This record gives sequence, C-alpha cells and structure tokens, in this order.
Amino acid sequence: MRGRDESGGAARYRMKSIGRAVVLSLLVAACAGDTSLRRATDDVAPLSVGDPGEVSAHALASAMTRTGFSRDEVLELGPQIRRALAERGGAQARRRGQVHALFSHSDGQLYVTSGNTGTFVTSM
Repeated sequence: MRGRDESGGAARYRMKSIGRAVVLSLLVAACAGDTSLRRATDDVAPLSVGDPGEVSAHALASAMTRTGFSRDEVLELGPQIRRALAERGGAQARRRGQVHALFSHSDGQLYVTSGNTGTFVTSM
C-alpha cells in the first residue's frame, strides 16, 4: 500500500509543478504580449472608428452623464475618452469590467451607444 501512496503523491506533485509552470508561462506571456489584450481590461480603450477630432469637455460630460456615469466617473474617465476621440475617433468605456458605453466622433457630432440609453447623437 505504501508504494501506491508514494507514487500517487509523486503524481500529484508533478501535476502541481506542471500547473505552476503553465500559470507562470501565461503570466510572462501576458506581460510581454499584445497590448490589445491589456486594453480590453482598461477602463477606456481607444477605437478606430469615426473621425479623429476634438470633443468639448462639456459635450462629453453631458453625454457621459446621460448614459449613467457618475460625476466622479466623468472626472476620471472623461480625459481618457476625449484623448481617444481626438486620436482615434472612438472610445470604449467600461464599468466594473463590462462595456458601458461606446463613443464615436464624426462630422462634428458625438455618437454614443449605451445599454442604458440606446444610441443618441449630440451636436457639437
């Protein structure tokens, strides 16, 4: 019986070692990997849609408030969303890990899509 216990223990030890090696490999790959994976977990991710352009802070704050962002969230995420709109034309905003709203700038208008409000357009 004792031989079985030792071989079973050795097998479990090997499996744990392999599991640790896999987890370590995944962590290293995540750190050195594609930045799009990291962006998917950021609160704001730039999107290449619409036309890159300036959106006023007031217009963006109004749109964010309309979609249900709190005042603190507007202050925290607003500058990142404005930067994404200026550089790439669009932005994805997350709340608690879930996409909360999508923003796009085109022809002087701000297009916003949210699960709370649907889609609306704000002229600037």
